[in-house]
Amino acid sequence: MRKFFISIMLSCCFFLGWVFATDNVVWMQHITHTRTDATVNLSRDVMSGNNQADMFLRNDTTKVFDFLSTIDVFKKSTSLHITGNGNYVVRFIPTGGGNDIRYSFFVTGMQEQQTTITHVPKTWATSNILLVLGIAVFLYVLYWYRKIARSS
Repeated sequence: MRKFFISIMLSCCFFLGWVFATDNVVWMQHITHTRTDATVNLSRDVMSGNNQADMFLRNDTTKVFDFLSTIDVFKKSTSLHITGNGNYVVRFIPTGGGNDIRYSFFVTGMQEQQTTITHVPKTWATSNILLVLGIAVFLYVLYWYRKIARSS
């Protein structure tokens, strides 16, 4: 009887440990992407697991994953903004830790936006202030001149 009770207790502990461990697992599969200009929409099928996951994007220059946002896993799609052509790697980690899922995609054909700066006049704040002050003094003198001319 005692061995039976111990085996039941061990089974319950094993089952509870498995339940708590699978809570931090994200079962995503069939991740795909579509791109419209600078927006990438990631679609996925979610089987089970944690409700939320942290989404990271790998920086190509530093090779470090930068945190983007915490997403609701069961919404099945997420959009992100990209800055240019290149290889992108997205990493999903369940909130609270657990296994990670990585998805990579390559972007080509994106037009770089160049901004042209036209000639900017060298006008400083002090010259603008002096101009406004000069106009104010001129109008003040004109006001007093008219007031004195009317009274004479």
